[in-house]
Amino acid sequence: MRLTLSRTLTVAVAVILVAVSLPAVREFSAVDNCLDGGGVYDYSASACRHDVEQLPATPGPWIRTPDIGSASVALIVGVALLAIFAFRDRSAGNSRVAG
Repeated sequence: MRLTLSRTLTVAVAVILVAVSLPAVREFSAVDNCLDGGGVYDYSASACRHDVEQLPATPGPWIRTPDIGSASVALIVGVALLAIFAFRDRSAGNSRVAG
């Protein structure tokens, strides 16, 4: 497999985007599920509460520190991209030999 600059940048950007955005997506989903269930989302405790009617809105920043789950998913995405690049190189090499 040829590891060119464009492929390296593609893998690096994909891994960083997944690792950084996945915690925010998970929190967005938790807030949405909480509000759909009639609760109030407590951002400071990262929990849905049904014992209060209103809390001060203090959402955190959209860019979060990656946790172990998002880092694991990002690693899987990086390995999958490298496997795709290797498969494409092998397929391109086989078609050149046959032609």
